[in-house]
Amino acid sequence: MEAVHIGEVPVGDNHPPVFIAEVGSFFNKDVDLALDFLKQTVDAGAPVFKTEILHDPNTVLGTVDLDCCYNHAGGKKIENYRALIERKVIPLDDYRRLLTAANDMGIPVIATVFDEYGIDFFKDMGGAGIKVSRNNLHHIPLLRKAAKSGLPVLMDTGDV
Repeated sequence: MEAVHIGEVPVGDNHPPVFIAEVGSFFNKDVDLALDFLKQTVDAGAPVFKTEILHDPNTVLGTVDLDCCYNHAGGKKIENYRALIERKVIPLDDYRRLLTAANDMGIPVIATVFDEYGIDFFKDMGGAGIKVSRNNLHHIPLLRKAAKSGLPVLMDTGDV
């Protein structure tokens, strides 16, 4: 298999595994916390950084009555999926700060992107790879846009 490059980092046969430091959207709108994690990522020598571009809560319909159940250090939590999304959405200007800092530090970034506009934004910001979440494997326009971006596309098929 021919190697794929995430920035300058080769991925594929005959290359070592790549450690990707993921902040996702766990920083819950605290971009300074995400920037601190990014700095720690670079200081620790991780070759790739991962986040999300989640700027529009309308990527999840408000009328969907879906609960998300997850376990964390504080125990099991159940939360309405739309409420979870709204808690994590940040403006593109905040993502611009994070991606600019990553570019300045010389670390390539992969992002889970949830809409076509986000793909254009991420590519324009120098993104290195697009991840499609398992919840969007049926989102054909998003998949087509990601494929046409020219960036490597990573597919999350967990729990599918």
